Amino acid sequence: MDDTERFLIAQEDNGTFLHIYIPGKRPDNWPVRQIKWTGRGPIPSFDDLRREAAVLQRQLKKKGLLENLPERTIPGYSHSYPYSFQPATIREINPDPKDQVYVRNDVAYNMRHMLWFPILKLLKEHIKDYDYIQLEIPIFPPVLTEDLCQAWYENNKSSSRFFDRLLKTSQNTRIETVTSESEITLKITNHPFVDKPIQRIQLLPDETIDSAPLSDDQLRTLHLKVLSRDSNMLKGLTNTERKQLRQGTNDDLVADYPIHWVRWLSLSGTMTEKNAILVFTDTEKSYQHSVRYPFEQYWRRNRSFFEGQNLPVYVEIPVPTNSYRPKPVARTLMPHQNRRYLNEMTRRAAEEYLKEKE
Repeated sequence: MDDTERFLIAQEDNGTFLHIYIPGKRPDNWPVRQIKWTGRGPIPSFDDLRREAAVLQRQLKKKGLLENLPERTIPGYSHSYPYSFQPATIREINPDPKDQVYVRNDVAYNMRHMLWFPILKLLKEHIKDYDYIQLEIPIFPPVLTEDLCQAWYENNKSSSRFFDRLLKTSQNTRIETVTSESEITLKITNHPFVDKPIQRIQLLPDETIDSAPLSDDQLRTLHLKVLSRDSNMLKGLTNTERKQLRQGTNDDLVADYPIHWVRWLSLSGTMTEKNAILVFTDTEKSYQHSVRYPFEQYWRRNRSFFEGQNLPVYVEIPVPTNSYRPKPVARTLMPHQNRRYLNEMTRRAAEEYLKEKE
């Protein structure tokens, strides 16, 4: 790892808040945490970190997790870079002193310069424009090795190349204006979703929708509810996978079908089941770059112009229904008479088994 390299950091405007995350698959499927960052609140002192580090060291040493860790010798010296407990991110991002990992010092140094300092810079630049910033970062294992960090970085670079291809697509997107005596309609054209259903949304005058964002637990519950609702409508799944989605038992598969808000949160959309559909991850990324981001940039630049026209303004938003089938897949059920036959056979087998035991 080289601290001159940089992770790709993604941003999504959600109206009242900004969502920042690090694209790419995480090693060993690290779970993620959501941090609601406002730039306010106390930062733990180094004494707080040292006290918590002493507790963590006793726990990990007792489990034998601090032994036989990969070392790296300093050229020209006879010793290696030492390991120590350090904040998993940096104190300014996550002020919890318990959020520490055991990591080699040079690896921690590189991660700070490759990722955490650039994120902190983004946070400070954008917090003035939003109520808060929702930062999505992994929950790291208690011992973080160079191999794990390198694997994460390489996956991030693979996503970066994918995002570069999407960026070229987004440059082709056009916003067309259709004006009549009574209204103005904005049409998003020349993108991969032109053949999808359209939702017409009023932009001006503003529609005030009183809706509070969901907590992480509420959002997870809603996601599972939508998965259960739509599992039989999704393409390319086996019966087993549909059952896993309905029950939420396959975390990797669940992560492949994130929620897409039909009316974007940046356009006063609500976090409700009615406003939620499921879209495969790559399709969602393509949609964000070819439809949503180009339009949001256009609207920020031109909103004041349309406000001066004194006409209602509408936008036609394509709905990415790529992951859905025209008709639901019927659940495979055993015929009634077959179930009765099997139940009868099971009952007889149980009776014969009990007789033999007697």
